Amino acid sequence: MYDFFADVGFGIDPKTREERVLAFDYKNKEWLMSLPSESAKVIKSLARQFKERGIDELETPDVFNIPEIKRVGGVKALSGIGMNLTDVKERLFVA
Repeated sequence: MYDFFADVGFGIDPKTREERVLAFDYKNKEWLMSLPSESAKVIKSLARQFKERGIDELETPDVFNIPEIKRVGGVKALSGIGMNLTDVKERLFVA
């Protein structure tokens, strides 16, 4: 829906989830490199979940129970840098 409204309201070309994640990686490269390794891995894992399954995957309360995300540090890695899931989703959609 985000891309639909961006297109209709502002004439911005819609992006696929893959294009959005590629733009996110590119535009946030320095920021991701400045984070603790565990935090960056969690954020990249969340982006991969978005790419593979869409925003609904990031809206579930169980997102931090996904094995890949748990394995790289989960919610603890984000809270350690003062971030939450909303912050990550905002960065994804701005990209």
